[in-house]
Amino acid sequence: MENLLNKVIQNYKFLSIIGKGGMGIVYKAHDISLDRFVAIKILKPKILEKPKNVERFLREAKNQARLTHSNIVTVYGFIEQDGILGIVMEYVEGDSLDKILHKYGRLHVTDSVFIMRQILSAIGYAHAKGYVHRDIKPSNIIVTKEGVAKIMDFGISKSLFDKTVTKTGSKIGTLLYMSPEQIRGEEVNHLSDIYSLGVTMYEAITGDPPFLSDVEYDVMEGHLHKRPGKVTSIVSGLPEEIDFILFKALEKDPVARYQTCEDFIGDLNIYEKKLAEHKSELFPKQYSNPKRRKALSIAGFGIFLAIISAVVYFSFKTADTLIQSNQLDMLKKYSVKTLFKEDDGGIKFQNMQLIPMPAGGNIVSISMLDDNIGFLIESGGKVFATNDSGNTWNKIFEDSVSFNDADFSKNGRATLIGNESLLIIADNNFENVDRKTLYDKFNLFRVRYLNPQIAFILGSKGCILKSEDAGSSWTIVSHKITAPLYDAYFFDNSNGIIVGWKGTILNTTDGGNIWIAKEAQTEKYLKSIDFGDEENGIIVGGGGTILRTKNGGKSWYDLTIKDAGGLQKVKFIGKDFVIAVGTRGSVIVSNDGGASWRAMKTNLFVKLNDVAVTPDKKIFIVGNNGTILKLW
Repeated sequence: MENLLNKVIQNYKFLSIIGKGGMGIVYKAHDISLDRFVAIKILKPKILEKPKNVERFLREAKNQARLTHSNIVTVYGFIEQDGILGIVMEYVEGDSLDKILHKYGRLHVTDSVFIMRQILSAIGYAHAKGYVHRDIKPSNIIVTKEGVAKIMDFGISKSLFDKTVTKTGSKIGTLLYMSPEQIRGEEVNHLSDIYSLGVTMYEAITGDPPFLSDVEYDVMEGHLHKRPGKVTSIVSGLPEEIDFILFKALEKDPVARYQTCEDFIGDLNIYEKKLAEHKSELFPKQYSNPKRRKALSIAGFGIFLAIISAVVYFSFKTADTLIQSNQLDMLKKYSVKTLFKEDDGGIKFQNMQLIPMPAGGNIVSISMLDDNIGFLIESGGKVFATNDSGNTWNKIFEDSVSFNDADFSKNGRATLIGNESLLIIADNNFENVDRKTLYDKFNLFRVRYLNPQIAFILGSKGCILKSEDAGSSWTIVSHKITAPLYDAYFFDNSNGIIVGWKGTILNTTDGGNIWIAKEAQTEKYLKSIDFGDEENGIIVGGGGTILRTKNGGKSWYDLTIKDAGGLQKVKFIGKDFVIAVGTRGSVIVSNDGGASWRAMKTNLFVKLNDVAVTPDKKIFIVGNNGTILKLW
């Protein structure tokens, strides 16, 4: 097979080999046109000789390319030239769950729930699109440096509607994680994935899959006829509800299992609340039995396992941040009841409430129009509304695409944006919906209205779009930056600031027609910006980045908290009181305009994405897995 190192094919320069498997080689490459790293799986020439293998390879790419979800490794497209065929994929820096278990033996139960809810969300999304994975296991789950769990290798996933590839007798998967019906060689569906998810979670909590043996027959007998041991008998100090959850996921009869991933998530949400009331010990690091890693893997399962091994070399410490769950101990932690006193700029919050959601998707944006009426959006294409100050939320709109941000106005107009240049303008509270695709294939991240007529949209590849007619039409604003742009703040109709990838800061003084780049002060991404008044502002971003200005953005100085994780949103509640949220449930606050910070204990272990405040100073924090936190 030709060595492609340092060669350029189409717009990809091949940099290094990060994995080898039965079907080919996986390279790390640089996408020259988009200035990003990608992973490219190149099929072996011998495989190309058989048309059925090529057909399967192309089907693999098409299947996964149809799945757009934050917890699924993204497929960007094909590479095909001079007898070379490959899939171009998202390059993920992180550590596999399999590798994490090698190091730690087992996870704290809260981390297990944190990871599994994300994977359940991804697999549930795939099921809704008509796909079943069929090979869920720890080596196919990777945890990024920000604590985001992603499912990989849909290479043997099959469309539920493609009967030619779900025929009886096809045993695909790894025996330790197979459902009984897979072992029997029967036709499988999404319920088999739910069984494998149960096995994976069992292993994450206890350190071993439920039917571990070096003898294949014993593993098969366990899956077919035996009841797994209670988790609470293996790990002391856990609420016993976890046994019920895992027993239900591992039922031999598919009809008796959770029927959807959403049902599984629902019980985990209830269990997480139980955990918040039940203090369980941190698990010590333990020796992990290497036999379980050698036993009974299907030969050739692993181009992606090889990817993981290579990626670990670059970012081994990143998974530690998730597992330890105490990295913010460098900051003094305050409970909500001691944090908000009368000397905190007049803020007097004394209560915290975790509000249940009808579904457990990832909430990416929340807007509160007044003390009672508000809206939030799920990345999976759902819009929810409240009219009782956020105590209950009801779905009012659903689309088949993923949303990244939205703007809601009191006149009933909503502007929603997403990937692939998606724009939806809805009037009369979604009675009239106008769906548009804007220009090039941008991923759109943020929409900001300066006033009812003038608005901006920010996105990938340096995208800045401007509307001067309330969002009816949009024009591209030309400038030299090609990095993704994430957030904007406007002081008035003339002056504004945009922040983005690799420390990008842009300024405008003419209403957003011309943007001038400032010299970058960090290589980290800058995700969110807000000001308390015309002079005092905060930017937050990757790796705990906090930049502060006291002169209206003319200069910024660095207050980075290295172990705070990726910060996703910053919000001034008053002139001096600031709150920022991020990965791993981190919530940090400042009473002095961002000069000093302290962490708040929330008992949340999910990525938090957005913050909203009502006129009567109720704070809403939203995040992945349907998380809504209300402070008042």
